Amino acid sequence: MRLVATAFLISTPVFGCWCENAFSPCQEMRSGKTVFVARVIVDSGEGHGSGPARVVIEEPLWNVPQGMREVDVDTMAGTSCYRRLKAGERYVIFAESTPGLKPRFFMSSCSRTFSLAGNEHILDALRVKAQGGPSRIVGIVTRSGVSNATRRPIPGVTVMARSSGQAFETITDKEGRYELRALPPGSYEFAVAKPGFLPDDEYNNTQPGWPARRKESEPFGALPAPVSVPLAAGSCEVWDLALWPRGRISGKVSFPDGRPVAGVLVQAVESYSQDWKTSKPMRTARTDAAGRYLIEPLPGSDYVVAVNPGSVRDLAPSAAVFFTNTPGESKPTEVRVKDDEESTGVNITLPLARQFAPVHR
Repeated sequence: MRLVATAFLISTPVFGCWCENAFSPCQEMRSGKTVFVARVIVDSGEGHGSGPARVVIEEPLWNVPQGMREVDVDTMAGTSCYRRLKAGERYVIFAESTPGLKPRFFMSSCSRTFSLAGNEHILDALRVKAQGGPSRIVGIVTRSGVSNATRRPIPGVTVMARSSGQAFETITDKEGRYELRALPPGSYEFAVAKPGFLPDDEYNNTQPGWPARRKESEPFGALPAPVSVPLAAGSCEVWDLALWPRGRISGKVSFPDGRPVAGVLVQAVESYSQDWKTSKPMRTARTDAAGRYLIEPLPGSDYVVAVNPGSVRDLAPSAAVFFTNTPGESKPTEVRVKDDEESTGVNITLPLARQFAPVHR
């Protein structure tokens, strides 16, 4: 399935567009596409761009006319679909021919064009596919966090792919990249493991090109069904994976007289948020019969830990009550969490339960 870019005029001369591409780079290299490695010699421009980029084709991969050396690539300059090609940098470009404008190609916002730097493993997979070589699956394993912008590669992760009773295993390199080569055709399910981390199954079972995070908050453990990644003979697939650092916060929720509060929801919100009271928590947990809770897994960061007393029947529906080291303090105390470590003793005291009084007439 593919959703194609749609452009509409919002102000002259800039257009707005929207696009999601459910094809991976391997799937995108198909009939009608032109794919090549190029070095940019004329920049397409900053901002919304100034025009097409001029590139030198260093390596043809798919459907490149024989003998073509230099070509203009239209990057949709002047629209919000614009994709800059920066002078001096190298890219793997996915493009289509532009009728009546030769030699020239068109690169839409849905294009799987990517910078070659750090993505050499994807280029190697595309080369093998172009030559009809043994099938392979490649990707990168990253550290999950509050957003994709905070992801970092994880070296030394065991990556396993299973299909039809067979298992294939490899270890990520220092850049978090992995390659599973010479795989037989089939549908593959993945497993990733490293001490101190837990698999981010929500991300790992999401198709390439689609948002990794679900819209609705769900507790850790409510996971999507495992995805089987199809791999054809003489093909390739790019499948990125992720792990949650196993940081933890634990403590107890009680009343001022020491009685434990069971079943109350405790939430951890990254404290950099401008308004932590209205921000979506990174993770939540409910207290047990003894008032104890454990929030995990959490990436290393500073957190505000709070509960909403109104989430439990018969508790005073006051504003969120947060953890603080100083009784009566009006601001929360930040809880610092490190990857694969537990921050203990994060205890919270709630207002007393509601008291029912008789009504006299």
